[in-house]
Amino acid sequence: DFIPDSILEIGCGTGRLIRQGAMHWPAARLIAIDPSEGMVKQARRLTPDAIFHVSLAESLPLDDGSVDLVLSTASFHHWQNQIQGVRQVARVLRSGGVFVLTDISMPYGLQKIYRHGRQANPTILDKMFAQAGLTVQAQRRALVRFLLVTVGRRSK
Repeated sequence: DFIPDSILEIGCGTGRLIRQGAMHWPAARLIAIDPSEGMVKQARRLTPDAIFHVSLAESLPLDDGSVDLVLSTASFHHWQNQIQGVRQVARVLRSGGVFVLTDISMPYGLQKIYRHGRQANPTILDKMFAQAGLTVQAQRRALVRFLLVTVGRRSK
């Protein structure tokens, strides 16, 4: 069973997901980042036991190999340099660490109508993860196929 000692949420907003992580793994050290100072301020108030940083995914203010589990939900399409962000995730993950990325990925026909940032594409994500040194463990669509969940693991 995978029990993380530390959890990082990228694009935390008000910190709802990091609080869910704390419920599942109460002993884990909680770290969260968001580029919005206002969101981080709210998240700090709601989750005082976590460590928060105002930061972009592309420049994580953490040491190499310092995190067991990285979560990112509905922020990837906002990352300015997605491959750099994925490389940063791989850098901060410990050997054997897991990255769970969930983001918008409209079915092809709807992509022309609904344009919201750079949407998650399974083939491109596979390549990004591989370039960063992460192995894709699973990839599936969720929420009526509008979200793509990709789970990657850093090599041991």
